Amino acid sequence: MRRLTEQDIENIIGSTIKCHYIETARIKDGPYTDSDHYGFVLGRNAHGHYVTWHFHLLENESVSVY
Repeated sequence: MRRLTEQDIENIIGSTIKCHYIETARIKDGPYTDSDHYGFVLGRNAHGHYVTWHFHLLENESVSVY
């Protein structure tokens, strides 16, 4: 995993992950040295259901959510 940047966040917002449209994303803010390697996304599916995921970027720049 690599450090997230504001450009990464801009690229993620508006994309679709697991059939959910990503409305917003942010970099995790915390006291640990690797806090900026993780973030949170808020997604909405076609039925209006929301989900919040913790995410990081893989080596190939794809988003891994859990």
